[in-house]
Amino acid sequence: VGGNDSDSDDEGVTTTGAVTAYDIMALAKKKRQDKTERLEAVIAGREKFSSKLRAGGSTNMEKSRKKNFQMQKFSHQSRIKISQKETRRQLVAAGKGDKNLSKHDQKKRRRKL
Repeated sequence: VGGNDSDSDDEGVTTTGAVTAYDIMALAKKKRQDKTERLEAVIAGREKFSSKLRAGGSTNMEKSRKKNFQMQKFSHQSRIKISQKETRRQLVAAGKGDKNLSKHDQKKRRRKL
């Protein structure tokens, strides 16, 4: 009379924190690869990195771009460039320097990867 069916007891009752059989079932296992399949996967992974344009590591210019700016700011090469710019600026101001420098000559172009 209460409306309780013996079939539906598991479906209607939920307990907080209870674990069902579905939760603890193992996932489907992958089929083990043979040697040829493993080698194919390795070669396919290597093709991602085959787009390098040159052999060997990075150039000195690329390394200097990756360095911390504070390290580059006071480096020997940077200090020489700053003094050369100042010398050229003084010569141009005095009328002795080359005034016809194009913008292309003034800046050094970056290497394209």
